[in-house]
Amino acid sequence: SVVLTDEVLIVFRGKDADIPKVVVVLEGAKVRRKADKKKFGFVVETAEMEFLFDAESEDELADWIGAIEGAVEACKVRSRIFGASLQEVLARMGGKGGVPKVVERCIEELEL
Repeated sequence: SVVLTDEVLIVFRGKDADIPKVVVVLEGAKVRRKADKKKFGFVVETAEMEFLFDAESEDELADWIGAIEGAVEACKVRSRIFGASLQEVLARMGGKGGVPKVVERCIEELEL
């Protein structure tokens, strides 16, 4: 079985296995459909290697690719926030008049 988290793709030997066979770190990874379009395969490519996976259907293939791309993007966002100065983060999240969007959203919620 395969489990997707916010940062890794974990492959287990079977449905009831407790110990992972492979853990794929998704930071900087790329995901694409396998070249053979007759099957529902996809590739997760990291700096170290490529991992091949198969889905059961076209819909499942699209779901996996979308979910993995989302996790990869989330890794990018986290790496740009953690360790950065507050001023840098707020500048990237800028809203109207220099007020960060997160502050604007909080104010909007309070006004409701």
